[in-house]
Amino acid sequence: MTNTRTLGLNHIYLDTQPEDYSNIAIGYILRALGHGLKVAYVDCGDKSSKFSNFIENLSLSYSFTKNFPKLHMDIYTFKKNEIVSRTLIPQVEFANLPLDMFWNKLSSFNYDLIIFDNANFEKISEFKMINTINSKSTNSELVFILDNKSDFVKIKPYFDLSCELTFKKNNKGLSNIKSILNITGTGGGKSFFSYGYLIRSYINKKPVKLVYFDKEDNLYGEQKFFKALKLWDRENDMYGNFDYVATGNKRFNGATYTQEHTKEDIKEAKEGLMLLKTSLLKETPVIGDELNSAINSELLTQSEVLEVLENVKHELVITGPKSPAKIKNISSLVLTIKGSKDYLKKNKGFRKGIDY
Repeated sequence: MTNTRTLGLNHIYLDTQPEDYSNIAIGYILRALGHGLKVAYVDCGDKSSKFSNFIENLSLSYSFTKNFPKLHMDIYTFKKNEIVSRTLIPQVEFANLPLDMFWNKLSSFNYDLIIFDNANFEKISEFKMINTINSKSTNSELVFILDNKSDFVKIKPYFDLSCELTFKKNNKGLSNIKSILNITGTGGGKSFFSYGYLIRSYINKKPVKLVYFDKEDNLYGEQKFFKALKLWDRENDMYGNFDYVATGNKRFNGATYTQEHTKEDIKEAKEGLMLLKTSLLKETPVIGDELNSAINSELLTQSEVLEVLENVKHELVITGPKSPAKIKNISSLVLTIKGSKDYLKKNKGFRKGIDY
């Protein structure tokens, strides 16, 4: 496992059920910002005003920026008459530029991460997508999120990572079906989606809680953002209420990643499960990040997890590949993210601000 920003790869996602703006896009942004990367978020459908206003409000608040001085982000919004609105964060300066000028200047700004949200051929032509891939800086990570399947199938061969989201409701009509969104599958973006869901709920004035399983604190970029947001939330009532806690021992020493588990890891996972159980009693949106993984790695037993999930009365989101069948059976919605390429093996390492 290496800490490198020497290679920028190209990602594409198909999400046919977007809610104005992409949850996965938010996850990417928070992780990149947490490690100080320069981000461009391009809203091709002019639908992300709530999220944009949220970032603007944080950047204008000293009580947030004193704990998180890393908001290096430009927000571009496609408007009518081939005009693109640009918002510079943290300055919160606004400008309009012609669409042609936007495309001509984009590569010269040297962004670490560029995300095109609400994108399809109606908004960005196939030629323009391919040209953007070919003309970007070699260090820039590029993410396209599409909602049109035929466009996705046609363009995905040009990308290093392609993932498709499929949603399956539990229609068994059983009385014990809980309000659980289970995000699983082999593709990337499972945790990103949950972070986007979390921030979306928070913006909509809901109290939210995130419990990490087997993820050491202060390693992942979004944790740095969440830590500052947690402190800011104590002093502000503009949105909902925010809290997060990380369980898991240190695994990354700056060069290698330890995958073996110990008794101490099991102890950490059980503490996380106890915190999850307590959070669920409050009947507010809760994220159990990598809960599926904790079961598969035998840090937790399926039976003890099921016992806790019986207390779900509101919204719970769980993530992790290979969700056990019994967990799927009590999930009201299963979101599977299927990936067709494994760029991590090809790249032989994880990139700071992108993969952790």
